[in-house]
Amino acid sequence: MALLSYAGVNFGNSRTIFYTEEPDVDSEGKVDPLTTCLTVEVQSILNPAWLATNVLNGRGDRAGTTLLTIRAALETPRLQLIFAVGPDRIVASPAVDPTDPNGVRLLRCDAKNGPIPEVIRFTEIVGDKSIFIHFRVKTWIRNQGNVLLSNRWSITCDTDFQGLTTRTINGQAVIRTDAIGLFGIHGADDFRRNLFIPCPNNFIRQRPVVVQSEDGCTVNYTVTDQETSLTLGATQVAVEIQGNATAGSESQIKDLPGVANTVWDMINKAIHQDIPGIIGTVVKSIVPQNKANALVRCYGRRKGPAGISIRQALAQLACRIIQDRFGAAAMVTSAYCTQGIDSAKGPWVEVRVEYFPTAAAIAGGLFDGFGFEKQFASMADDIIVGGGAETIFGNNPNAQNPAMKAGNTRGSYLGALVAQTFAPAGSPPNAPPADVPATNLPNF
Repeated sequence: MALLSYAGVNFGNSRTIFYTEEPDVDSEGKVDPLTTCLTVEVQSILNPAWLATNVLNGRGDRAGTTLLTIRAALETPRLQLIFAVGPDRIVASPAVDPTDPNGVRLLRCDAKNGPIPEVIRFTEIVGDKSIFIHFRVKTWIRNQGNVLLSNRWSITCDTDFQGLTTRTINGQAVIRTDAIGLFGIHGADDFRRNLFIPCPNNFIRQRPVVVQSEDGCTVNYTVTDQETSLTLGATQVAVEIQGNATAGSESQIKDLPGVANTVWDMINKAIHQDIPGIIGTVVKSIVPQNKANALVRCYGRRKGPAGISIRQALAQLACRIIQDRFGAAAMVTSAYCTQGIDSAKGPWVEVRVEYFPTAAAIAGGLFDGFGFEKQFASMADDIIVGGGAETIFGNNPNAQNPAMKAGNTRGSYLGALVAQTFAPAGSPPNAPPADVPATNLPNF
């Protein structure tokens, strides 16, 4: 015979109508076993001599009175369920709280917010003393101690015309609900930082969207990572860098009246034998004036490195970027630093610098009007700022993405993106696996 007790109501030696165990797997990949769903239905009799309230000397209330008394308890979810066959206890749910030193207190629920009473059915009423009752209840158990039961996700990559990829991760994580309230756990969202796969160094994470279910045991999330042209990585103080560096030359003689005025000025000074004045006019009006300036704006994280403020770190980074373009030997004629606050992007710093041309640049501009690139220290490298762990590498997506290559190839770009998530922070992007010939249908 079977014995079932729920919410303290002991159905005695009952007839078991059915007992089922169904594995419960994750809804995303149908792979991870979450819990085991147990459903049991028993038949018993409400009778003063069998199942009754206020039992005294072997007799209790009439069946109707007993039903009115126990009905509320039988309809209340998440109360204790015990099911045994003979002397063997099959189910005891919820389990005992592992944090209770006395081993008495029960957990708030089972592994999926149960047990849940499903059916209270009366099949026959005999007089006023006997009612045949069917009671069905469902519970979810987990035999292993894992709190996080599943975290399954998929990746979608969308590559634009520049070869920059937008990576979208859709996932679902499930925890056991009987752990909520223990060890500081309030819901599945407490595991958020452990759920998302890391962002590659040449991507930036944009607005993760997290939806936690009403019962607290399931989190659905969408994470969007946007590939960038600079590899900032997780160790850089800046999350976004904008700027420009300009170098060029300019002559005062721009039209015929300007030429005429310059010639007349030189003739007039020659008449008066003003040799220094003639030289000054030539330098001022005929020799092209080389000019160079740079502007860099860095958006930062909320907190700077140890021992330094975030705005100071951003200003130093902006200065290093400017010096990387023009070189430390260039003479600075003016420099400005602007720090701002942006509620949407966090703190930012903007540095503006103007340079006096070097002698080599002046000489180059005199004979080559398009030689302004000589004012730059570098225009061809992919490394924006050098210097150990703080190096900012340029990102070349076309060389990595097989979708941007010619030829019939099957690349491993998605695998490369996943591999990049495990690369050390601050390191250059990992090279993807080599492409292999695409599979043709005749050889499939």
